[in-house]
Amino acid sequence: MTRKIIVKNRVSLYSFKPEEIQGVKVIRITHKLEADFHNPSNKSEPLFWKRTICGGEDSYIDIPESLKGISPPIDAERIYSFKELLIDGKRRSFKKSIRYDGPDKIAMHIACNITAKPKTTYHVSTLEEGLYEYDDYIEEDLRSPLQRAVIIVEKLRNPENLQFRVNTFGEKATAKILENSSRVYCVEILDATGFSIRWRKAGILHSIGQKIPFARTRIIACVTFAFLMAFTALAVAQRNIAFLPMVPFIIIVAFLALIFAFSPQYVREIINALKEISQARAK
Repeated sequence: MTRKIIVKNRVSLYSFKPEEIQGVKVIRITHKLEADFHNPSNKSEPLFWKRTICGGEDSYIDIPESLKGISPPIDAERIYSFKELLIDGKRRSFKKSIRYDGPDKIAMHIACNITAKPKTTYHVSTLEEGLYEYDDYIEEDLRSPLQRAVIIVEKLRNPENLQFRVNTFGEKATAKILENSSRVYCVEILDATGFSIRWRKAGILHSIGQKIPFARTRIIACVTFAFLMAFTALAVAQRNIAFLPMVPFIIIVAFLALIFAFSPQYVREIINALKEISQARAK
């Protein structure tokens, strides 16, 4: 079957939320997908590829490693569940099959028989959830031609900060980070046949950087440096008189550090003014 439906304006929103199951810490990810499905042909076509929204033959979801030893086993639909299908803002029915297929994976198939009319566009929205590890990934193959898509990740704030990375599939595929703040990671992908989102626990320095904005980090570092310079210079000068002529220079450096902390845009002007004063005195 040749796929004729074109998908446009695709946006995937992934929301991360910590969850604890029988003492095991995992992440529950809610994925909301919105896109426009357009049928450019002159005859009706299945809206979804092989009338399948997601899953199907040879499609499995790995059970998080930390949950495999839990007894009794968790219900399959707690590990993965398909919540909602909206077409043009209206709820539509779908068929789902979610079951264990051995101790390590869950088979899933979400189907819908809706047909797209000729030369018609439909706005499709789906909602699904799944459980994952704190170091894990999501991988998706795109079943329809897609020139552009946006992936938005609402970052987990507590109890762990996470680092994210999006990889694209396809020879011509590219990815561009649109935002990477303490709350949101947003990537635009072009000409991709699929993508993966990988995450892991952030290191200590990265976590600190996420919690303290850059301006605050700069101020704290520069103020600390300025006071250390000043106190060190005065302490050494009291013990070693030969070091005394260096004290004014060190005080100036400390003063510049304070200026840079609160008004970085004025540092260059102040340095130029000090040079001019120095040159005038030398003459």
